[in-house]
Amino acid sequence: MEGARQSAMLDEVTTEFKLDRLIKLFIGQQTTPYLVQETLLTDIATYFANAMKWDDRSSEPSGILRFPDDDEDAWKVLLHWIIKGKLPTTRSGQATQMLWVHCWILGDKYNIAAFQDDVMVELVFELAHQKTSLEIVKTAFEGTIEDCKLRKLMAEETVDLIRTTKDWCHKKLELLDGVSGFTPALLKAMDEHDLLLDGAGDTTTLRARMTSGGISQWKAYTVGDGPWQHWIYYARA
Repeated sequence: MEGARQSAMLDEVTTEFKLDRLIKLFIGQQTTPYLVQETLLTDIATYFANAMKWDDRSSEPSGILRFPDDDEDAWKVLLHWIIKGKLPTTRSGQATQMLWVHCWILGDKYNIAAFQDDVMVELVFELAHQKTSLEIVKTAFEGTIEDCKLRKLMAEETVDLIRTTKDWCHKKLELLDGVSGFTPALLKAMDEHDLLLDGAGDTTTLRARMTSGGISQWKAYTVGDGPWQHWIYYARA
């Protein structure tokens, strides 16, 4: 009897895989789609589950989703994360910082908090070892909404650039003229930083988010529960 119940349970679990289909994803302007199991998509985000519910009412052939405005490299990372259960290995540098920013924005667009949090830990780690650029800051603000965690992080990084870059010229900030929400976020970050430093004039704590002694531990920048333990062994709650 116990064996029969177990077999029935396993049949129930695996039935969806028998009925599963491959969904064609067209990202950006590409003409060759990515093929992904429907259940893998629908399990990670309500957005995709709803898209599949409306599939038969779409003008597109069944099983096709198009994302013409999304960043293709960010989607490659998301697909790797969906299928492998982890982020791909990357090289350090500002190009990787930009990639993580695009990934976080993509996760935010489709409300995939676990993906955003994995990406955020990687970005925080990158920023602990290399400063960002105003181009990356601009991308972050242009792709997000007010008071989000990515804006908080990048506003703090801008404070670090201003206060630690030799021969800093405020004219550089013209790149961010007209970028919605940047100035209030920057002023808030500067005020909070000054209070924390108590006038010491030292910005090294901005580079120490990965440790308990930093301005804030890394989970202050996550939108969900965050990973319990990351490959960055000291990035723990």
